[in-house]
Amino acid sequence: MDKKTNNLGLKLGILATSLLISDATAISVTVAPMEATFSNIGATTVESLVTIPSFSMLLFILLSNFVIRLI
Repeated sequence: MDKKTNNLGLKLGILATSLLISDATAISVTVAPMEATFSNIGATTVESLVTIPSFSMLLFILLSNFVIRLI
């Protein structure tokens, strides 16, 4: 049963990583239409929807060795 739990954790980890990676790509296509739709909001605020997930991904990549040692 322990092996099943580890296998499930691995699958969830891979799924979460792939969702993080694909989020920024999926959102980046819609930045220009969102800027046009939300003309009362600054362009930098709308563009931060793409950069914030990328920065968080970079941060967790840098911290991954530490987290792996904890686990």
